Amino acid sequence: MNKVTKAILLFNQQDVNMLDSKVNSQLLLQDAASNNNIVYKVSKIKNSKRKRIDLFYKRKNIGNIRGLNISTTHKSALKLCRNKYKLENYLSQFDINVLKSELFKEDEKDKAFDYIRTLDGANIVIKPISLFGGKGIETNVSIENFSSSWDRSLVAQRDNNIITPEFIIQKHIDGFDIRVSVIEGIYSAAEIRLPPHVVGDGESSIRRLIEEKNIIRSKIHYFKSKLIPVNKVVLEKLEKNNKSLDYVLKKNEVYILNEMSNMVLGAESIDITDELSDEIIQESIKAVAAIPGLHSASIDFMCEDYSKGPGHIIEVNTNGNHTQHHVPYKGTVRQPFDILIKSLVIKHKLRTGLSLTVQERELSKHIYTFLEMKSYYSSRTI
Repeated sequence: MNKVTKAILLFNQQDVNMLDSKVNSQLLLQDAASNNNIVYKVSKIKNSKRKRIDLFYKRKNIGNIRGLNISTTHKSALKLCRNKYKLENYLSQFDINVLKSELFKEDEKDKAFDYIRTLDGANIVIKPISLFGGKGIETNVSIENFSSSWDRSLVAQRDNNIITPEFIIQKHIDGFDIRVSVIEGIYSAAEIRLPPHVVGDGESSIRRLIEEKNIIRSKIHYFKSKLIPVNKVVLEKLEKNNKSLDYVLKKNEVYILNEMSNMVLGAESIDITDELSDEIIQESIKAVAAIPGLHSASIDFMCEDYSKGPGHIIEVNTNGNHTQHHVPYKGTVRQPFDILIKSLVIKHKLRTGLSLTVQERELSKHIYTFLEMKSYYSSRTI
């Protein structure tokens, strides 16, 4: 039994957070602002469906949020993080743990095929270089299914208006998909994203187990639009494993429906903020500090043991969805947006010479440490 299966069985005993109130980043930010006596003003962004929230401390603007992007995030960070391959090479110069990838253009399919043939049958992942949210990612790629996997990833890029499709190819790392939230240089939260799965009771079919999970998810506002789909990927995986939707799993038998740990595909977010290893926490902060113009982000890791070992960064999201930590499927509710508001207030006070409260002085220590780290990496940038 591998570690992910053991974790699924462990967390299967934990209660689901039945959080039925409507939440989104704007509402959470407004609540955090109100709780900290910060005035906010919402306005529409020209030629966009997104909104901008300006934040005011004693009538002084201390920052804003545009969509999911914080005003402390500069264009240089957006540009670098948008290209997974460039980001990987950039971070590797600072000995920050990243996955090693190879880059291929649309017309290099044959070259990519020749490359994976040199990997001795390793499990491969194909990723579009410029798409996020799991779009176009193909897992469990082998020599046999490489062509169809490549083509599906290409279609995803074209469907999302990528003018020059490009791919990165990586060896798959077994283990946990972790998301870490760093807010203005402060570690604020972490969660496991367990892949869509069912656990047998010895009586119910896989179909029924999926239905039961979806009934629960439909009662939670954040997850009711993220039900487990019975799609082509799930059906093909069942057939490959000599199973069907009518198959009855043994008691405590775990069956993973989809290898993609994406919320919209039915993944489960489990809070592990207090269990995450110091190595991964520090690697997260280092990554954000190393990227010019970045102070807040969600960092995605793959790791074999989230409580002890290191991990490999697979993505840095400048517009990370910190909302997830406010509404974990299971585990403790965290407050990244509260940390964001407090951090912006502290930075404003430091700029203007205003005195800090006792609590603000404690948070300011983390901010100072982060800024020193950022200055260090800036001086080392090649």
